[in-house]
Amino acid sequence: MCRAQKDGNRGDFGLGSASKASLATARERAREIRTWVEPGLNPIFERRKA
Repeated sequence: MCRAQKDGNRGDFGLGSASKASLATARERAREIRTWVEPGLNPIFERRKA
């Protein structure tokens, strides 16, 4: 689970099952989510769009 906060709005985003995703993969996904949150984008919408 990745928790990101922007302008007082907090969001929790799943990174995948611990038994299926490695720690390195989870860290990469969290980094990707944070890059979307910083300019104000919704990570869930961006992931579905991609």
